[in-house]
Amino acid sequence: MLQEMSNMPNSDIMDDIRRNLSELKQPTNLDEYIDDDAKKLQCKSDAPMEVKLWFLIRKMHLLCNKSTITEARNKGNIETFQKSLDEVKSKCRDLERSTDTYKYIIKCLQEKQSTLEEQVEILTAVESK
Repeated sequence: MLQEMSNMPNSDIMDDIRRNLSELKQPTNLDEYIDDDAKKLQCKSDAPMEVKLWFLIRKMHLLCNKSTITEARNKGNIETFQKSLDEVKSKCRDLERSTDTYKYIIKCLQEKQSTLEEQVEILTAVESK
């Protein structure tokens, strides 16, 4: 049974918790059984089982809601991260292409310089004759 529950989708678990919470009515004297210490948020030891169950289901419901919100936020962050990663990869490819282009331009300029130096040598030799 626990194995089956662990395989259930989150939405089914949430629906089941909501259904259970709606089936159980909030105990009328709930405040009498809740610990006054706000940091603990737990039932007193003498609370009836119905109160303990209702309170536990309510906590689970709130926890699932927080989990759902966190999951949605994480999905948004993942999408943003993926877009940023894609942009970085694209910019790296552009930079690599630019680098290759600049290397080609430098090579062409070096060849041109070599050609010009040869021409200067020829002209200097012709002029000196």
